[in-house]
Amino acid sequence: MFRLPDVRYVVCMHRTDRTSAGGTVRVRAAQLRRHATRAGFTTDAELAARIGVNRTTVLRMLDPESDWTPGPRVIGGVLLAFPDRSFGDFFEVVEIGQKARAA
Repeated sequence: MFRLPDVRYVVCMHRTDRTSAGGTVRVRAAQLRRHATRAGFTTDAELAARIGVNRTTVLRMLDPESDWTPGPRVIGGVLLAFPDRSFGDFFEVVEIGQKARAA
């Protein structure tokens, strides 16, 4: 059975500076878009349906300027939509307030 990593565990394990404000998960929007295109998702609505979220959520995920943070349902939906990919292909752990890296 496929088990999703506990987000709190991932954040804790990736923090190197224990004095920082903390970490959060960000979507790697360019990589998500690239993998979605390769998988044949031609619209945001198709990708949203496969992940199990609404189209607005996908728009937030794919906006490189967004400060939006994905929850467990979104992370799980993405990983189940792309079973041959891993957490790091779509998400990264960053310090709170830091923008996600481009691809």
